Amino acid sequence: MHIYEITSQKSGHLPFHLNRIGALPTTHFNYEASSSAGNHENCCKRCFGRDSITTAAVTAGPGCCQYICDKQEGRLFQSWYPDTFTEIFGRQNVGSIHGFMYKYIKSLILSLFGVESLKEHLLPEINRFAHTTLTSWSGQPSIEVKDATAAMIFELTAKKLISYDPITCSSSNLREKFVAFIEGLISFPINIPGTAYYKCIQGRKNAMRVLKKMIEQRRSSPERRKGDFFDRVIDELQKDRSMLTEATALDLIFVLLFASYETTSLALTMAIKYLSEHPQVLDKLTSLVAGKKKN
Repeated sequence: MHIYEITSQKSGHLPFHLNRIGALPTTHFNYEASSSAGNHENCCKRCFGRDSITTAAVTAGPGCCQYICDKQEGRLFQSWYPDTFTEIFGRQNVGSIHGFMYKYIKSLILSLFGVESLKEHLLPEINRFAHTTLTSWSGQPSIEVKDATAAMIFELTAKKLISYDPITCSSSNLREKFVAFIEGLISFPINIPGTAYYKCIQGRKNAMRVLKKMIEQRRSSPERRKGDFFDRVIDELQKDRSMLTEATALDLIFVLLFASYETTSLALTMAIKYLSEHPQVLDKLTSLVAGKKKN
């Protein structure tokens, strides 16, 4: 796999030529640029939301990505997302933050999702929650696995992050707002009523209203602590000269809810699908788990 610097012949214009700047010991990857790509300049600007495209890095393969993300992020490389991404996830989302602020936000996240927290708190809670959910599924004639796992993951994550209870907070129905957001997430960015993108933006706005109301209630009653991630965020907000702003905190909570809810539910759905299609793998996995319990 090669890393390439892509330099346009004229700032903001394609075609471009590729200068090889380094190589990593991963699977070879070829990239060819058409010399007649200049007609696509305006299309690229609209898609990526930038006036010029001058430099980019094209990567593929786990070794290369690990090198960039783990060792060179913020040094040789800086992550960047199209403007439509920041419009959807918020200007202060963790993907748009760099340098010391990024490390600061990362430390906040690891206080909840770090290795020690996973071992001591999250995994036992996930295990109990999964058993309860599977028991409730067993009494139903059939279930839609993707929707059911999504509901399970959202309830668990929302409880850990913001102590959200879908029963006591039924009027706000936060998950419904996230569903509206996700359904229009991969869509052409035309913000006109009736389009999928418009529904996505409205879903985000409605979800953010709920989160903002919750954080205002917490800040007005600091004695009512719940021991969740919201408490940690509020503690940071109330510090003198805190680096964290309310806008950044709300965008962070929103992204964490989305990331854990959508990606985990899809992974679990695919795991159930493949295990049901390969019973021999399920038998081996069951025996491994049983063996660990005995030990």
